Amino acid sequence: MPKFPSPDDVGEKLIRPHIENGQTERQSSEYHASRADALRLLGLNRDYNMLAEEDMAKYLPSLERRKAYENIETTTNPRKPKIRQKQGIVSELLKNRELPEGVLISYPTVYLGPGTDIEYPLALGSRKIIMVDPILRSPEIQRQILDRVKLLTDKDAAINNDDIVFDFNFGSGEETVTIKLDPRMYDPESVETKDKFILPPEIGMVLGFASQGPSGHIKFGDEIKNRVVEGGVILNEDCLTIKNLQTQEWETKQLGHEMLAD
Repeated sequence: MPKFPSPDDVGEKLIRPHIENGQTERQSSEYHASRADALRLLGLNRDYNMLAEEDMAKYLPSLERRKAYENIETTTNPRKPKIRQKQGIVSELLKNRELPEGVLISYPTVYLGPGTDIEYPLALGSRKIIMVDPILRSPEIQRQILDRVKLLTDKDAAINNDDIVFDFNFGSGEETVTIKLDPRMYDPESVETKDKFILPPEIGMVLGFASQGPSGHIKFGDEIKNRVVEGGVILNEDCLTIKNLQTQEWETKQLGHEMLAD
């Protein structure tokens, strides 16, 4: 049977074109243009200021938090480049101190469409996490999440009334983390309330990464902005949105930098 390339293979070849007979296909202007378009379409045309090994102890000051960073997951293809993108986002936000730690301690992080990826919000510093995804009603998915908690903490956890509560060291000793599993869909355009996730009145951070709803990509609009507390943030893909406290206007900053043409 023919062996087709995986999405990961495709992503890797786009980023690192193969060399044949001493030349790369990038020397062709037509190939270069199509490659740039493909990278942009996949959201892989940006690079990030990654944490170096010597930075780890400063910005991920506990074994558990470093494990969270290293085990960030995604179901978005191509997986390996997308995982690196998530890690790059965490790296830049921690280095630039752009996340309000006090807000993430006191208010929930709402993660839309997370799959089983508990590690991303933990690496960012979230203590109260609401995971919103219809797949979370699956007993197998729930088991996978419990396994991921144990991988990070070396302790067994359990689900009680859709909550997982465990101790986690973010760098200043053990703190209580609560993960609420909500197997509904966030659909801001629907007036139906059945199986629709309703945003809590106060949110510290709204988190999204290729988040999908019934109508396609979820729009992070006014309904979300109106629930984010003062000092809170919206992190959708690699775009960080924060309200300017002087102008009261929402401002968006794109993380990373566009890769230079080779």
